[in-house]
Amino acid sequence: MELNKIEKHSVLSNIFFYFKIWIKVYPQYVLLLVLSIPSGVISTYSELLIPKLIINGIENNLTMQSILKPLLIISLLMIMTNCISNFISFKLMAKGTMAKSYLNSDMILKKLFNLNYEKLVDSEIQNKIAKVKEIISEGDSGTMHQFGNNLVVFFTSIFGIIFFAFNIIKIDIVLLIIIILTAIINSLYGLWANKYQFKNISIKSIDSKKTNYILSVSKKRDFFKDIKIYKMENWLTENFNIYKNNWSNFVLKSENVRLGSLSINALMIFIRDIFSYIYLINKLLTNEISISYFVFMLGLVIAFSNWINNLISKINDLISFSININHIRDFLDLKEDNFFIGVSPKIENDAPSIEFKNISYKYPGSSDFIFKSFNLKIPAKEKLAIVGINGSGKTTLMLLLMGLLEPTEGNILIDGYDCRKFNKLDYYKLFSPVFQDITIFPESIISNISGSLRYDKSKIEKAIYDSGMNEFISSLPEKENTFLLKTSKENAIDLSGGQNQKLLLARSLYKNAKINILDEPTAALDPIAESYLYEKYNSMSKNKTSIFISHRLASTKFCDRIILMEHGQILEEGTHDELLLKNSKYKEMFEIQSQYYKDGGVHLEI
Repeated sequence: MELNKIEKHSVLSNIFFYFKIWIKVYPQYVLLLVLSIPSGVISTYSELLIPKLIINGIENNLTMQSILKPLLIISLLMIMTNCISNFISFKLMAKGTMAKSYLNSDMILKKLFNLNYEKLVDSEIQNKIAKVKEIISEGDSGTMHQFGNNLVVFFTSIFGIIFFAFNIIKIDIVLLIIIILTAIINSLYGLWANKYQFKNISIKSIDSKKTNYILSVSKKRDFFKDIKIYKMENWLTENFNIYKNNWSNFVLKSENVRLGSLSINALMIFIRDIFSYIYLINKLLTNEISISYFVFMLGLVIAFSNWINNLISKINDLISFSININHIRDFLDLKEDNFFIGVSPKIENDAPSIEFKNISYKYPGSSDFIFKSFNLKIPAKEKLAIVGINGSGKTTLMLLLMGLLEPTEGNILIDGYDCRKFNKLDYYKLFSPVFQDITIFPESIISNISGSLRYDKSKIEKAIYDSGMNEFISSLPEKENTFLLKTSKENAIDLSGGQNQKLLLARSLYKNAKINILDEPTAALDPIAESYLYEKYNSMSKNKTSIFISHRLASTKFCDRIILMEHGQILEEGTHDELLLKNSKYKEMFEIQSQYYKDGGVHLEI
């Protein structure tokens, strides 16, 4: 998997990429883009014509009616084009979320779902995902949300420059060159200033995140105990001041660059205006132009400079936009995994056998093997416990078994079928795991259990009852339709640690797969609660092949067989009683844990 080589897309390619998304979600955008160009140019030009018409009428002693008639037409034209421009700008701001939402849900989210687990946990891809998340979370002022308007202003500015240039060149090409030069110098410095800000924004954001984190931690009740007992106040305050000073220094440098930009802007405007005034006054005094034309040309010069500034500004915005899109397309260009490739062997047994055959595995980018020529047979219907300290390879072994990780070498057989040859979607159906991590979605209890909008009501009720959640759910006003996670919705609830574990158990029971896996999901529970949950799960796993993982040895003593793992190898195996009789590592660990729980006031039946 080559991840170091990032394919770069040009600014034009990235603009076209996102432009197609805009058209897909909002086809009327093309019409608005076409309408906006003449509307923007005519609106500005009409505004300049109004004072010219009035002064020209006074100069030529025209009647009020003669002045008002063309003035009314131009004013109506200006109002109409202004309304069109404002309508388009408002519409594009409102629609900016649509394109970003489509990119996020229909492209980025689908890409995530179509990558296998091994890629998703790779550190480099994790960095790509983090960057994409940061870009997508930009608000209304972000370059992606502003894309529609920026493109409109970009093209309008180009046509405005061309149209106004033809009017200025009628007076003198020298005037046009001076205006263009001052505008370009001003805009180029602004472009450099923006690049400077963009280049150093990450430095500012790091220190800003650290200061915000310290502030948030200091306000959370859960952290009060640690802060008070360990007297962290001075340490946190000192770190906060360091990060704040770093951030302040960056802001100061940014302000200096911004001040320089404003100074250059003022200087260029001064040079442009002085030259324009001198040039046009000379034309006026030599009777080459009238006063009305003098006023019109001054307005034309300022508007022309604004078109150039707008163009350079939007080029800068589109470059920033392209940098963000490059990160997103870099992620989207990752090779997807086809989960439909492979066969679907008929596993007839409700409790299939499992065999790890000469398995070796190392994580991508690592030279250290977690497993080397590992072998293990699990007969059908066996209740197997895998125990050992954290980091012994227990969870990695289960990830390999479930097809979330691919063995570097060797094979995993399910009832004699090589798991590599399975269709992944069908292969995943073989397992009902309960993982260490608690994954609760901001949906109803029933949706969290079924994982779908469509479900079997009788199966849901049985899973709720068997998991021990029935009494709790019955006490809720909305029963199983109660929403979870308070931050997601009004009247939603948060479950306790034990209730979360039961919900995950209900999810596993509802799936009712052929192989059950309990992967240390009770780390937050006390030993007695853990033992109770394991034995409850065991009683509900009759006639199934089941694997129980724990670092607490007493929780799995009911199993048919226990294997003790360390550094990816099996040190000992047997029943709980057999392992105690061996008087070796297992017994030593068991006695230490038992004594610890007794000393701590927790008594286990041993």
